[in-house]
Amino acid sequence: MGDKRRLPQPIRSSAGEISRLKGLDRDIPVTEVLTLDEHHLPNWRDDAEFSDMIQTLIAAMPLAKKSNLKVRSLKQILALTGGVTSRIFSLVKDLSIDAIVTGQECITDDAVAKWTPVWSRHANTQRRLEKARA
Repeated sequence: MGDKRRLPQPIRSSAGEISRLKGLDRDIPVTEVLTLDEHHLPNWRDDAEFSDMIQTLIAAMPLAKKSNLKVRSLKQILALTGGVTSRIFSLVKDLSIDAIVTGQECITDDAVAKWTPVWSRHANTQRRLEKARA
């Protein structure tokens, strides 16, 4: 990791003393707390590495059956997530949970086609509620 240290601003109590954070085995003064370095991950592209990553990620899910997604579904995953790693992981996790709950036990092309991001589902629900109130 390097020697870069970014220290948070101390939290002051009403008495003006520096508050302390509780550590695992001792109290750690706020001024000693280190933050993790930020690392930018490049967005995934439509290539063999992306396909391998998706297949590896799906294989790591606790699904009883093998998921055989077509190229069209892989392209759709890339489009839905913008190639952002955290979004891809969320999508695969959501689809895996749905597959287990429904008894399908694998991620299907149909499930990928029907999947919508959480923020999109919330926006659609909000619009329906607003229309119902009007």
